[in-house]
Amino acid sequence: MNIQVLPNYAKKAGLLLYIIGAAPSAYSGFIAGINAGSKSEIFNFIPSRFSYFEVIMYIGILVYFLSKEKIEDDYINKLRLESFQLTAVIGVSITFIMYLFSHDLTTPINAVFETFLFIYLLVFYLKKRADL
Repeated sequence: MNIQVLPNYAKKAGLLLYIIGAAPSAYSGFIAGINAGSKSEIFNFIPSRFSYFEVIMYIGILVYFLSKEKIEDDYINKLRLESFQLTAVIGVSITFIMYLFSHDLTTPINAVFETFLFIYLLVFYLKKRADL
């Protein structure tokens, strides 16, 4: 089963969307850190949430995730499946350990979603590089 619906050049577009969405979020966190350390909030004009930029960032990750490789064959599909399986095991293990030590954990769903996609991309990249 092949679920890659976007051509290879969409990887670059997905990366660009991710950078466009991640930059304001990182800047917001940087400004919040500056404001937390000072008594007067100098940069108070910056909104605390960039929800539209976060959505753009997640769309960029998904576009990258659904794009084909330059050489798409059965071996790449096998690597994708193995990476997805390993990511699911890692995600369930981390979730179990987190809830084992903290019963009143309030993790937002976007953090879980983002972590899952990043772990998948990291595992796929490492498996692809290790087997070449």
